[in-house]
Amino acid sequence: MRGPVAWMARNPVAANLLLIVVVLFGLFSIDGLDKEFFPSFPTETFTVTVPYPGSSPEEVERGIVLRIEEAVRDIPGIKEIRSEAREGSAIVTVQMNPGSDMTKAVNLAKVRVDGIASFPADAEEPIVEEIEFSTRAIRVSLYGDIDARKLKELTERVREEILALGNISEISVIGEQNYEISIELSDAQLRLYGLSFDDVVTVVRSRSRDLPGGTMRTDSGAITLRSVSQAYNGREFEQLTLLTRPDGTRIQLGDVAEVRDDFADQPVLSLVNGQPALTLDIERVGGQDVLKITELVRDYVQRKQDELPDGISILAWSDASITLKSRISLMLRNAAQGGILVIIALAQCRDLAIAFCVVLGLPFEVFGCLATLQIFNLPVSINMLSHFGFILVLGLLVDDAIVTAESAYARLERDGDGLNSIIGGVQRVATATIFGALTTVVAFGPS
Repeated sequence: MRGPVAWMARNPVAANLLLIVVVLFGLFSIDGLDKEFFPSFPTETFTVTVPYPGSSPEEVERGIVLRIEEAVRDIPGIKEIRSEAREGSAIVTVQMNPGSDMTKAVNLAKVRVDGIASFPADAEEPIVEEIEFSTRAIRVSLYGDIDARKLKELTERVREEILALGNISEISVIGEQNYEISIELSDAQLRLYGLSFDDVVTVVRSRSRDLPGGTMRTDSGAITLRSVSQAYNGREFEQLTLLTRPDGTRIQLGDVAEVRDDFADQPVLSLVNGQPALTLDIERVGGQDVLKITELVRDYVQRKQDELPDGISILAWSDASITLKSRISLMLRNAAQGGILVIIALAQCRDLAIAFCVVLGLPFEVFGCLATLQIFNLPVSINMLSHFGFILVLGLLVDDAIVTAESAYARLERDGDGLNSIIGGVQRVATATIFGALTTVVAFGPS
């Protein structure tokens, strides 16, 4: 008798060595495999965003959206272009065909969009970025009896500290209100100083900005000149000079207007345990490990609670790793239960040694799968769906192990030819068990 089954049966040292090597490779591969809640999928999409402060949707469409569409529409591989003209910004979403070279497409789009010279003067720099698939890892909420501005500042500080932990790259804030500086002009004050509404608007737009001043060459080298005049808070806006009189007196914005540095009027209600809160939504992106992310965040939250002022609490919740860990535990329990059932089933009517040998095949097959994923760098991660696959396959392995062991033992009892009888019994059912597993693969595999 020939074939891999016969060779392994006649070379037990090689078979046992292969078992040990595969199990060790599988154990070392576990840490290197991506772990996520749901598998990642390529979005094959990129966006072009252009802020245009103070503009209407019609102005955004005419001045920005149509020009971007004209520039990118003939990029090879485009499947669909969707554009959105909002008040104050334009967003153009480009979806590519499956399998497209996204790096090349995004770089080409950047070159073409940057080459558009007919954007409105007040439009800001365009932002071209690829959309990456992301899933939530965990949420962290800060809540308590605290001023809204201080809560926002504390949340931003916590966000930066979590990003500095490493292995985390995307955090968004839920429930926050945007900062807003409003300027309310007084008609009486404008008439008093001989100013109009348009005069004030022109001064604010022209003077609240940073401007390049060129380069000055000296004996020690070149010095870059730049006017830093951008106002960032209400006090700086109040000090903007609107008019300078011949006698040297200056009329500032604060003399003719009330400047309010506060939050925008947004319908936001964010409560945790009945108290005002802001929540950090921490996401897993790319090949990041959701188990490591949640462990880092939970350790940080535990340390941070001792540093917060009285009355302020921090809470980690919506932990995706809890469900993933429970699925891993379920798989391990199923494997253990399956091994026990095999031992019980075979020990009732067959030799106990045969039962233990059959059970040894279960970790060989599972760890062999993990090692294969890592060695060949296959695009498969440890996630909810792959764990379902492992649980499903464990049942097949247990069934096939019992059938194979029964066939080998029955042939040995009938023929009494020792090793040749065992090899013949295994080969007798090998084709049926292999094709039985393949039909399951076809049924549950991608279509």
